[in-house]
This record gives sequence, structure tokens and C-alpha cells, in this order.
Amino acid sequence: MHQLILIVNQSRALCRGLSFKIPVDVGTVDKIPLISLEIMEALKENDQIFQQNEFPFCYLFNGEESFAELRIDCNIKHYLSSTNEFYLRQQQIFMDIVKIVKKHGVVVPK
Repeated sequence: MHQLILIVNQSRALCRGLSFKIPVDVGTVDKIPLISLEIMEALKENDQIFQQNEFPFCYLFNGEESFAELRIDCNIKHYLSSTNEFYLRQQQIFMDIVKIVKKHGVVVPK
């Protein structure tokens, strides 16, 4: 008699890393310190962000001649649910960050 065996590999990790890079015009980089603080506060208040070992980071990175990158790194809580749910959470976090950047009038190069 044959038996059907199903092997499920579920991660025991408590979180999954996220990293966003948002290009900003170098003419508006003077607004970045305030934006960074606001983004970090928003991430710390977000209950989907894992904060036990590492806290969210937001900093200016890799300056070029016409643009620089605002880099945001954080960990999102890992729930044993669908991958689609993870991507929806990631998308919402990214949209919240973009709203903060736009609110301060920072130009994103095309």
C-alpha cells in the first residue's frame, strides 16, 4: 500500500528583511534628515515591523552627480501565511514611505 507523504518546509525565522531605495534629486537633499527621522518614526510605530534585534534604518546613500538614494532597511514580521500577503504588506510600507517623501516636496528624478 502506498502512502502519500507531504513535506512542508516552513521557515522558523521571525522576520523577513526589506530594503527600499528611493532616488532623490541632489537639490533637495537638505530635506533628507527630517524625512529620515519621520520615516524611522513611522516604521517604529508600524506593528508589522519586527524590532527585537534590529531597528529600521533610513539614510542617504550613494550620492551621484544629479541624484542620491534614500535607503530604507527594516524587517517585517514573518507570519506563516501566504507569500502574497507578505508582498501586500511590503507594498503598503513602501507606499507609506513614498507619501512621507512627497509630503516634504522632495523631487524624485525621472
